[in-house]
Amino acid sequence: MNLQTKWWRISAAMLAFIVASAVSLGYAEAATPSYLRLVVGGVCLLGVFMFASGITGVKTALVDEFNCYSLQRVITFGWFVVLSSAFLAISFWNVALWKAGGSGVVQSFVEIDASIWALAGVVLGGLVGNGVVNSIHAATPPKDAGAHESALSPDPRRQGSMYRNIEIDDAKPTDITTNSQFGVQNTVDMTAVQQLLLQAAVLVAYVVAVGRLVVATASNEAIGHLPGLPAELLALLGVSAVAQVGNAAIPKAKINGEAAAPKPTERFWTEGSERAAERLAHEKSGQESGGLPITSGVLSAPEWELFRQNPVVGALVLLHAKTAVNEALARYKSTALEDDNGDAFRHALWNARMAADSGVGVVWAEKWATTHEDGNPGKPLATQMDLFNNGVGRKAGDAMKVDEVLKKVQDCVDTGKCRVLRAGVLVNSDGKYKL
Repeated sequence: MNLQTKWWRISAAMLAFIVASAVSLGYAEAATPSYLRLVVGGVCLLGVFMFASGITGVKTALVDEFNCYSLQRVITFGWFVVLSSAFLAISFWNVALWKAGGSGVVQSFVEIDASIWALAGVVLGGLVGNGVVNSIHAATPPKDAGAHESALSPDPRRQGSMYRNIEIDDAKPTDITTNSQFGVQNTVDMTAVQQLLLQAAVLVAYVVAVGRLVVATASNEAIGHLPGLPAELLALLGVSAVAQVGNAAIPKAKINGEAAAPKPTERFWTEGSERAAERLAHEKSGQESGGLPITSGVLSAPEWELFRQNPVVGALVLLHAKTAVNEALARYKSTALEDDNGDAFRHALWNARMAADSGVGVVWAEKWATTHEDGNPGKPLATQMDLFNNGVGRKAGDAMKVDEVLKKVQDCVDTGKCRVLRAGVLVNSDGKYKL
């Protein structure tokens, strides 16, 4: 979220609060229907939401450090918005009723029932408890990590025992009801499901209770307190939260049985294919490189250093580069192969194929793509364009099969998800200049 959007949202929130106070001042003493208080409440609800989203951004507030939607953050945010807006709306109306030097003292602000403080303890306890549990898991690898995971190509989506998305845009709403540990991230966490349903039901019921209180109180009378919650219900919410945190604390992570089916990288390595990889790198391809590392003749010094760290991965990287170059030549006019759609397609496809290949993976793909740009410096904007398109490609290829990425990459270019350089300005790609 850019600075302009932040200020727009914060300004909208301030405007909402001004409107709420103006309506309260204008109608508090008049014989007006009580539902006008509901209007003030709705405006305050909008204002609180816009203010919170302007400060942090809604997605940023709901997504945790592992780039996944967090159930505890969703619950905390929901209660914060509801309680803050209810408190503000009633307080605005009460302040409008207050008269200095009057015969009676009108309560300007709203008392917070002890049960609401207890609710805050339950909600924030769940938030902090999950944070502690996740931090411990993030610092502790799965028990089978040493035997099952290749040190040459670690999965970038695993942080200790925790599953993490590569980017914040990869966060999905289903994250809040699935397990957060690696290897079981696609399985449903029933303790999270029960907590979500229970909290949602109580939150909706509380909103209705606030609305009934507002409507039942005459518009020229102050409201002294927010509705409380029954002790039995608070106990149920507490048990629900403890069950969810306790289940999250149980180690469940696994490396998905990679020992039984070793990665191609490991298999090739044990078969002694380093020499074959070196020969492949020294091949004279006779084809246009398209600016990608397809043979030793176009490898920069940093790329050669990276190649020698793992010749097997390096060989696969060269093969994917050759395929990307050939596909770009077959699909785009020559005028689009530098700084335009063909260039964007070539870089995105190279990275997508590397990311999708279990013998390379996202980590090595990013190393190679970044090292290639560092070892072949060009125009700053062109480098920026290539790095951006490399990232688009890796995201497109992650968790896909190599032979499935071509169409997805083409769609990324055609729908403007990539960047091209035209007239010295970076703009969105499009469907132009195809053969």
